[in-house]
Amino acid sequence: MTRDDFPEHVRCFGQAVVQMRELRKISREELAKKSKVPLELLAKIEDGTATGADFGLKEIYNFAMHTGELTASTFCHPILLTTKPYLRL
Repeated sequence: MTRDDFPEHVRCFGQAVVQMRELRKISREELAKKSKVPLELLAKIEDGTATGADFGLKEIYNFAMHTGELTASTFCHPILLTTKPYLRL
């Protein structure tokens, strides 16, 4: 199975993680440690070869928190908590 066999959104997400990490001059190992995402999984995400079964909202949230793209308040906004309780982490 080649990288092109995986869905485009998976490849695009992986590219976005690489760009965020490189802009902040964080190594793959450092991001894996900070985000508590196994290094092997981070490598698969960045390479675009992870599947939806490999990662989900928790990992996306952890990447965002540890690359400075989101803050905890993004997910704790009063409107989100009252109208979309399933977004609570």
